[in-house]
Amino acid sequence: MASKLRAAQEDRQQRTELDSKTSETRSAVVGAFFETCFDAFSFLVEEFGFQRGFKKTDSRAGIYRVWYKSNTTGVEVWLEWREQRIYVELFRLVDGRIKQNPIVIGPKSDLNQFNLEDLLAIREPGLTLRSRAPGEPLTVRSVQLFLTQYAAALRQRGSDILRGDFTIFRQLETIVKGRVRTAGIAGICS
Repeated sequence: MASKLRAAQEDRQQRTELDSKTSETRSAVVGAFFETCFDAFSFLVEEFGFQRGFKKTDSRAGIYRVWYKSNTTGVEVWLEWREQRIYVELFRLVDGRIKQNPIVIGPKSDLNQFNLEDLLAIREPGLTLRSRAPGEPLTVRSVQLFLTQYAAALRQRGSDILRGDFTIFRQLETIVKGRVRTAGIAGICS
């Protein structure tokens, strides 16, 4: 019990330290995330017939998401406050629903979720989307820049997926399973 309490206190202290390192408040950065996300990814609705994006927030965990969904494809854009990262995930819908990848990935695992950066590594290997040093906190400006870059890259390099053509997912699955195998996690992808 004491160790759980101590872990919770350390977690709270880390969050406070991260917040103090950030020159802009969490609420300003998160507000910019949602506003820019809805604007930059509006092409999903306008050009590809996705449902209008909806927010999902877990402020305790520091995870802020916007989901878009069509009849075949899901797109999740999320900000992870603790890691100070933004991610874009692409989903092949299963029976009209978003299905997360299994926690343990084995050679026969069926994967339906991939990171946009893996797609870009295949389709445009030289493309760099980062504009801040590792460990540098997110700012309103960096969030706006990342989301604008991610949206443009998805529009230009992922239109087949957005239309429901998941042919590239076989290649992406090979990359993810190879990464898991290389990580040397016992019993996973053996």
